[in-house]
Amino acid sequence: MKTKVLAVKPLVIILVALLFCSAATPVGAKSHAPGNTRNDADADGVKDKKDKCPATPKGVAVSADGCPLDTDKDGVPDYLDKCPRLVGTLPHERLP
Repeated sequence: MKTKVLAVKPLVIILVALLFCSAATPVGAKSHAPGNTRNDADADGVKDKKDKCPATPKGVAVSADGCPLDTDKDGVPDYLDKCPRLVGTLPHERLP
């Protein structure tokens, strides 16, 4: 009976990781929108005067201060983080 339980455990871990590794843009986040880039050099929807991250890559969702989102607060922006909802030590390479 223990072998069946041990075989199911990795599957459960993988399913939970996949659930939290969704790259959906959180509600209220801004993303680059086409249009007026006057006073918004990186065209992220945040005026340069209030933009704390003035060189955000095109298409990246940003917070109200113009910086890329970091949902799990691990210091790695969501657009670079393979698991943006799970804190991990090696976010660029593999899941935690």
